[in-house]
Amino acid sequence: MISLMISCEKASELSSKSLDQKLSRKEAFELWFHTRICSLCLELKKQLKTLQLGAKKILDEPEPTCCLSTEAKERIRQTLSNKK
Repeated sequence: MISLMISCEKASELSSKSLDQKLSRKEAFELWFHTRICSLCLELKKQLKTLQLGAKKILDEPEPTCCLSTEAKERIRQTLSNKK
């Protein structure tokens, strides 16, 4: 008899894998079927997707400007030298 139910460990592996590449039809069906029955694995799948979207958002943001203007640097130097 063929078992349609995969383990939670296998489901978590497939959930993670699905973020990086397209699952085969068999894998996609196994994950879909498992997450219809196992609410914990469904929640894990949602959390992984949320983490992926958050990381993508952070990586897509432009780099903050890191350099101070010459005027700002000079004001800091003046302030520090006045405190000595």
